[in-house]
Amino acid sequence: MSVSLEEVIRPFGVTQRILSFPSESLEVSYNEVARRACSGARRLIAAGVRPGEPVAISLGNDLMSVTAALSVWYAGCTLVSVPPMPRHAQPDHLGGVAQAMAAMGCDVYITNGPVPVPLQSLRHIPIGLVTSPEGGKADADPAQAIAPIALVQFTSGSVGSAKGVAISGDKLAGHVLAIGEHVGADSETDRCFSWLPLYHDMGFVAKFLASFASRLDTFIVPPAEFAASPRRWFTGIARTGATMTGGPDFAYRLAAGARYLEDLDLSKVRVCTSGAERVQWTSLTALHRALEPFGMRWEAFTPCYGMAEGVVAATMSPVGRGPVLGPGGHVSTGVPIRGVRIAAADGSEPAPMRLGGSWLFEGYCTATGFEPTAGDWFDTGDAGFTHDGELYVLGRMAEVINFAGRNVFAEDVESVALRVESASVQGVAAFRTTSDHNRFSIVIELNHLERPDATQIGHRIRDAVLKSLGVRISPVVLTKQGTIPRTTSGKAQRARCRIAYEAGDCDQRILAVVD
Repeated sequence: MSVSLEEVIRPFGVTQRILSFPSESLEVSYNEVARRACSGARRLIAAGVRPGEPVAISLGNDLMSVTAALSVWYAGCTLVSVPPMPRHAQPDHLGGVAQAMAAMGCDVYITNGPVPVPLQSLRHIPIGLVTSPEGGKADADPAQAIAPIALVQFTSGSVGSAKGVAISGDKLAGHVLAIGEHVGADSETDRCFSWLPLYHDMGFVAKFLASFASRLDTFIVPPAEFAASPRRWFTGIARTGATMTGGPDFAYRLAAGARYLEDLDLSKVRVCTSGAERVQWTSLTALHRALEPFGMRWEAFTPCYGMAEGVVAATMSPVGRGPVLGPGGHVSTGVPIRGVRIAAADGSEPAPMRLGGSWLFEGYCTATGFEPTAGDWFDTGDAGFTHDGELYVLGRMAEVINFAGRNVFAEDVESVALRVESASVQGVAAFRTTSDHNRFSIVIELNHLERPDATQIGHRIRDAVLKSLGVRISPVVLTKQGTIPRTTSGKAQRARCRIAYEAGDCDQRILAVVD
């Protein structure tokens, strides 16, 4: 079935389904969202924005941002999703993004807060000008065809030599419908709850847009609410009666450690995806133990794998089955969704993985111009294997060492650290050292522990890695929370962590070092 993005994003007449923003105490019907987007599109055009032009915005988890994003498409423009400026970031943090935007001719930025220095030279349109409620008829839609490139996603910490992933409208529409098909989304019975940031593809495409395409009641809260109190994730699910949600593995760990004091009912949840980083069996089981007393079913947990170059999702576990622990103690990330092809070795030996099929991106928007995709396959940079038709992802090829004739990935080291010290470890990043590419170092964020405790934990982790993997890691660096650089989706940035540690930038945050 071929459906255009225009059909997906124009839900006129859909009055029984709602978008809700509980933190703002706002709730609007799909029809009302479409009407507001019409108004916004007219205002963009009146402000001089031309159909086909790229328009940038740093999306927040609020009604104004959602309306502005749809308004860009209604005006026939390309939506350029720009990551926000992190707190305490250097002034040139978005410099690479700004250069890539300039190369693609993007000089319009819809502002919804302070403008980062690298973007101050752009033409600014306040978000309030675009999204203020306005009366009018639904037939006031400017009815512009969406630009050939509908979405450019600067995701997962795309800074420095930034690459914007360019997605066509037809592929975006087809992909979100394929996600809906895989999870069996039903507009009559399903509701989606998400705190994932809309400036990232997992939040915007996999949660918001896929739910929007399936016409589900959708509840969106800011990521800060989850960060401040992880228990709000499943408390919010119970309060809204949501049946679908998801998050990365680190969010599972945080939610598992929360205290649930309320009488929650999570029996309606049937799809809880885990993606964006390596899925840890210990994270899945810990969260299930914490939530099972409230009716959360093991079968609801749905590991998956994907990347922006394939729009967002590549594989997902069969819905309603639950996670599977496969060869080597690795977690299955499921089977390809409709339209996806995966090239990986069949068996338990790791090999480079390639992604193909109907949803491959059109190319990268870079500071030197547009780089189109070459061929029918994309090298993911990940290693993995297939077993019984399902995909197992092992880790990044850039962070692997060969020991005694076998490959050991940074993710293997991190997995051991998380398993043996799950209650004490907040975050972990393993990486090959610059001086010896056949040795791993590891930085571990701890939960507010004193120095003697940190030293003991470091010894236990080092010994556990040696016993489990046969490799000796040195040094083991124990730090305060907030030391490890992370992407916009919360994944540890190993290369940046290595640079920061070797440059001494972490020294003031170190609790202990175990050699």
